[in-house]
Amino acid sequence: MPSETEYKGDVLICAGGAFQYRSDQYEGTPVAEALSQRGYQSFVVDYRLRPYTQEEGALDLARAVRFVRSHGEEYGIDQEDIAVMGFSAYLFCIRNQGSFCRGI
Repeated sequence: MPSETEYKGDVLICAGGAFQYRSDQYEGTPVAEALSQRGYQSFVVDYRLRPYTQEEGALDLARAVRFVRSHGEEYGIDQEDIAVMGFSAYLFCIRNQGSFCRGI
């Protein structure tokens, strides 16, 4: 995040790809960079793909939330205020795991 940019929050980004690949080059890094310019510290989630299941991919998201929270002081974030956004197939996991992730 540019030093002159006002900090607004933190976002975990889950690129889509039908659980066969992660579209990081279109939906991961560019989105993180755009959010950074707007004041959001972003983290691109490296979740498991096939042959793993969607449930295992959702667990990777839960682990990413826990990781960011456990490093909150180091990253200078509010550990209880982390947003998650996803694209395509991964949005399915976020929607289905949303209430689960709130309790992590």
